[in-house]
Amino acid sequence: MEGINDSCSFSRLGVCSGHIIHFLDCQKDVVAHLRYLKVCTTGSNVNEQDLILYRAGLFDVDAACRQLLLICQAHRDSLGTYWKTNSSKCAYPVHSSKCKGDRAIDFKTSKELFFLYQSLIPVGSGICKPCRTSHPHVISTRSQMYRTTSYGDDTESIELANLDIYHEFEDDKDDSCNNNTSTKNYEYATEKEEHFTLASCSQTSDCACK
Repeated sequence: MEGINDSCSFSRLGVCSGHIIHFLDCQKDVVAHLRYLKVCTTGSNVNEQDLILYRAGLFDVDAACRQLLLICQAHRDSLGTYWKTNSSKCAYPVHSSKCKGDRAIDFKTSKELFFLYQSLIPVGSGICKPCRTSHPHVISTRSQMYRTTSYGDDTESIELANLDIYHEFEDDKDDSCNNNTSTKNYEYATEKEEHFTLASCSQTSDCACK
């Protein structure tokens, strides 16, 4: 029909090629692909559509919008089951140790990193144990900062909250990759969160999660 755009909806991500299909036809089983990458899938209903969308940085596309999308074979492959990483390095945005990625970033973490650091880290990218351990504390700190500012408290209370959280882990310092906490990474990330807030005020047995 004249006026209808029948091009690949993911063309901004690179050169398109191959047959174009409706996005809703992407029904391939991706469990084996995710397990190969050591992505934790326990408790989640993963599917090819979600995998493609998350790797494209589209995290909240509802069913009504999905039926409008088209995708070429090249992008279905590169964002789906033929995606691969060429590096064993940890892809965490504030990674600072020499540890390599021994597990993979899952759907939830990929989305959190995008909104936390404005960095698109594809599902399946490597993440080391220190970063994997410190990430929940970084999320908790950001949430605490939001709750504090929502109640109208001053910046000093935010800083004290961050210090209290940091001191809980201060006695567990260890440079080893096998350490259960990553104080160095967490301290760096917390400082970044504090800086962000100050600037604003002035103006899961097979689960690979563990």
